[in-house]
Amino acid sequence: MYARIFLITMTFCVLFGSLSAQSWSIACPDDPLTGTQNPAYFGTIQSSAFQSIIQRKNIGRYFVEDMGDYGELVYYRLKFSNLFSNRFIPFGFDMYGYETPVGRETNFYSLWWGLSLGSKSGGIGYMGTHYFYEDKKKYGWSLGLLSRMARWLSWGLTYSEKPRIDSYYGWGYMYDSVFVHLGEDEVAELRTGLAIRPYKEFITLWADAIFHNDLEYKSAMVGGEIMPVDGVHLRGSYHIENEQIEFGLRLDMGHFSGIVSAQSSDDYYGGIMLSSRRLPSLSPYRKKSIRLTIEGSYPESPSLLGGKCFRKLSDAIATIIQDGNVEQLIIKLENPSFSFAQYEELRSLLTEFKNRGGKIKIFAEHLGNGTMYLTSIADQICLSPAGGVNFFGIGVEITYFRGLLDKLGITPDMVHIGKYKTAAEQYTADTMSPEMRKELTAILTHIDTIIITEIAISRGISVDEVRGWTEKCPLHSKNAMDEGIIDTVAYWDEFMEFSGWNKSVSANKYLSEHNEVSHRWDKSPEIAIIPVEGSIVRGLSNPGGFLTGKVAGEKTTVKMIESASRDENIKGIILRIDSPGGSAYASDIIWRAAKKAAQKKPVWVSMAGYAASGGYYIASAGDSIFADLSTITGSIGVIGGKFSIAGLYDKLGLNTQSIYLSKNANIYSLTDTFSTQQRKMVKRNMESSYQLFKNRILQGRKNLTPDSLESLAQGKTYTGISAKQCGLVDEIAGITDIHKLMAEKLEISQDYKIHHYSPYKMFDWLELLRKLSYLSQFTKISRDMELLTTNSEENLWYIVPYYLKLK
Repeated sequence: MYARIFLITMTFCVLFGSLSAQSWSIACPDDPLTGTQNPAYFGTIQSSAFQSIIQRKNIGRYFVEDMGDYGELVYYRLKFSNLFSNRFIPFGFDMYGYETPVGRETNFYSLWWGLSLGSKSGGIGYMGTHYFYEDKKKYGWSLGLLSRMARWLSWGLTYSEKPRIDSYYGWGYMYDSVFVHLGEDEVAELRTGLAIRPYKEFITLWADAIFHNDLEYKSAMVGGEIMPVDGVHLRGSYHIENEQIEFGLRLDMGHFSGIVSAQSSDDYYGGIMLSSRRLPSLSPYRKKSIRLTIEGSYPESPSLLGGKCFRKLSDAIATIIQDGNVEQLIIKLENPSFSFAQYEELRSLLTEFKNRGGKIKIFAEHLGNGTMYLTSIADQICLSPAGGVNFFGIGVEITYFRGLLDKLGITPDMVHIGKYKTAAEQYTADTMSPEMRKELTAILTHIDTIIITEIAISRGISVDEVRGWTEKCPLHSKNAMDEGIIDTVAYWDEFMEFSGWNKSVSANKYLSEHNEVSHRWDKSPEIAIIPVEGSIVRGLSNPGGFLTGKVAGEKTTVKMIESASRDENIKGIILRIDSPGGSAYASDIIWRAAKKAAQKKPVWVSMAGYAASGGYYIASAGDSIFADLSTITGSIGVIGGKFSIAGLYDKLGLNTQSIYLSKNANIYSLTDTFSTQQRKMVKRNMESSYQLFKNRILQGRKNLTPDSLESLAQGKTYTGISAKQCGLVDEIAGITDIHKLMAEKLEISQDYKIHHYSPYKMFDWLELLRKLSYLSQFTKISRDMELLTTNSEENLWYIVPYYLKLK
C-alpha cells in the first residue's frame, strides 16, 4: 500500500508542487513560509522549525529588435529564503537574484523578524522586514490575527504596509541588466480569509479577499487541501483576478518535510523543512526495544518544581506497551519507592505487555518486598554480584506514644464515633486494641496473599516455595540465583551488553517521537486528573518538608475541580485520591465541589494506596469509584478531641491564669481536659458529623441502604477488593485503565489528552515555613498534631488509624 501511495504522490509532485506563501490562505497557515503571510501563525505553533526555500518567478517578457530580427526576452527572479520559526521571536532572511537573458545578475536582500503571542486556538503577531539594495534601505511591516474558532473553522486577518519594489530590464547590443527600484511610496493591504474543514483534518477549503487600505476590493483567491493519509498534503488554489492556477504537494517524513511547487505562469519553487517535533508521517516511528530507568519515588503529584510523578510514569509505560511494534522492554531499577498500590498498577501494565508476547528484562542492585513483586513478571531478572534479595514478607510495627506523653505531662483527651475508629489509639493507649489488630491482620494477610500468589504464578512455582524464600532471606545474589529467585548475576556494563540496552531506544526518546505535531485547529479533548494527595486540611495544598508530609488543602483542591469543570475542552474529571483523610470540614467542601462538577461532566474516582475516611468521603461524590486490589479505604467514622499540655507546663514551670465567662469557654483549651458535660456535647456534635458522613455516601452509593451502610461503617477499613465486594467500590482498575474507560464512554478514545493538574502551582512559602516549625517532633506526632493545630476552630476529623508503606 505504501509503495502505491508513494508512486501516486511522487507523480503528483512532479506535475504540480506545494503552494507558495502568496497562494495560501492567511486563515490556515501551517508552515513558516505560509506563516510569513500571517505572523499570528507563529504564536500558535507547537514546535520550532527551520525552512529553506528556492523560488523561480517569471518577472517580465519584452519584445525587442536585434539587427532587424524580432524576438521575445524573458527575465526571472530567483528568491532564496531561510526561515527560523519559534513561538515568540521568529526570524529569517531572503536573497533576491534577477537573471537576465545573457546571464547578468542583480541582487538585493531582506531581513525579517517577528513578535508573536498565542495558543493553539489563535494568536496575534507582528512582522517587520528590512530591505537592502545597494545603498538603499526600506522597512515594511505587517500585523496579523488568527482565530481557530472550532475544529472545523478558522479565520485570519492581516494588515501590511510595505515599500513598492519594481524591477526594470535594460537591454542593449553590448550588455543587459535588471534595475531594482525601492519606491518611496508604500503599498498598504488588508487581507482576510476564512477556512473550513468539512471532514476533520482530511479536507480543508478556504477563501481570501484582499483590499486596498481604503477597503477598495483588489483581488481574491480560493483553494483547498486534501490529506489522504498522514504526511501527504495535496493542495490547489485559484487566483480569481489573474486567473492563475497553482497546485502543490508536501510530503512529511518524521522531522523532515519536502516541498515543491508549480504554477500556470511557469513559476515554481521547492524546499525543505526541519521540525523540532515529529510530523505525522507516511512511516510512523517504530522501535522494537525500549529502555527505561525507574529511580526513587514517584508521587501522585509533581513536585514543587515539576518533574516526575506516578501518573506520568504509568501513562508512559502504557504508551510503550500499546505499540505492537515494541517487542522488548529493558528496565533498570535504582532504589524505587512506591506504595503497594503503585507496584500493583505497574505490574499490571507489565503483565499486559508480557501477555501479548513482549519480553521484559530487569536489572536491580537489590530486591525487597515491593521490587520482588514487581520484577517477578520479568523474563530475565539480573542482580549485581554485590547485590542481594531481602524478600522477608510483610509485617507492621506501630509505635504507641502514651507512655512518652505521660512522661511529658501531655494528656490526650479524644472522642471517637465508631467501634473500629482507632485513629487516636496510639496516643490514648499503650497496647494495640483487639479491633485494630483484627483489621491490620486482615489487610496484611490480603496483601501478602497477592504478593506470594502472583510471584508463584509468574515464576512457575508453588506458593509454598515462594513462602520458603521469605524464610531463607536475606540472600546474596549468587545464592538467590541458585534458589531460582533471580535468573542472572552480572555487573551493569555486562547486563547492558547482553540485554541490548545500548541498542535500544530510551523511553524519553520514544515518547518524544510519539508526541507528534497535531494538525487539529482546536485542542484535543482532555480528561483531567486531579490529585488529592496527603492529609486533607483547610487552606492551600503543599508538598510538605523535612519530617512533614504532604497535605491536600481544600482551597487548592476546590480551585482545581472548578477549573476543570469550567474548561469546555475537558470532557471528564478523575479524582486521584491518595489520602488517609483529615479535616471533616475540608472533606465536605471538596465533596461539594466534586458534586457540582458532576452535574456538568462525568467525575470518576481513582483510589491509589489510600482513600480512607475523609478520602472516602470525597470519593463518594464520584459517579464511579475505582480502586486497586490493595487500596486501603473505608474507615467511615469520626474522631475529635485535643491534647492537654497542663502537665507539661507544670514540668516547665509555666503557670497559666484563665478567665472564662461561660461553662464551655474552655472546651478546647490546651490546659484543661473535657468535663463530663463537655464530653457529652463533643460526642453529640461528632454523632451529627458521623451522620452527615453516611448521608453523603448514601447520596452517591445508591446500592447501599442506611442499615447496610451502618454495618460497613463504624470506622472499619477495607482493602480495594473487599470494598468492591461490599459495594463501597465499583471496579478494580489502575489510573491508566480508568482514563481509557472514561475516554471510551465519552467516545473520544481516538484523540484525547490527559490534563495533569498540579496542586503546587500556587505554593505558599510562608505556609511551608510554618510547617517546618514542627521539626522537633516525631514524624507521626508531627503529622497528627499538624492536623489538630491547622485551624483553631477545627475539632472533627475523618482520618484512618494507620498509614502503611511497603518496603
